[in-house]
Amino acid sequence: MTDAIWGSTATRSSSSTLESHVFRLRRVLEPTRGARQCSAVLVKDSGGYRLRVDAGQIDSSRFEQLAVQAGELLAGTDAAGALRCCDMALALWRGSPYAPFTDEEWVSAAAAQLEERRAQVREHRIEALLALGHADRALADLGPLIEQAPFRERLWGQQMLAFAQSGR
Repeated sequence: MTDAIWGSTATRSSSSTLESHVFRLRRVLEPTRGARQCSAVLVKDSGGYRLRVDAGQIDSSRFEQLAVQAGELLAGTDAAGALRCCDMALALWRGSPYAPFTDEEWVSAAAAQLEERRAQVREHRIEALLALGHADRALADLGPLIEQAPFRERLWGQQMLAFAQSGR
């Protein structure tokens, strides 16, 4: 972890600094844990530190679950349910995944995967809006999405459908 955080700028005190951060993080994660009790959430083992939580407690895992569920609901023609799942998934989104480490080699693939999944959820949301007959809402959302990602062909196709649904 020291290498991942400080790289070549690590000093002899980096390990103790890391341990201090881990100590404070454990206090945040387990505020009721006694001073002499072992941590049940952030544990140290032979490979380093391990975070022990249910997948539903991790925003990225919950986001992925909601994204899959939204896709399944759309395929099953439950557009209203899909829209709710998309909205819940997107409500979990806050900034760049794993910031400020997004560009680091050890996290870049996971960050890119989450960004792609977010784009898919946004497309699912537009599809759900169109299926529910909310072309005007879809058009309002599509403008900024197309501006951000002009080469995502599905967005352009959805925009054409929204124009057609709204009589344009």
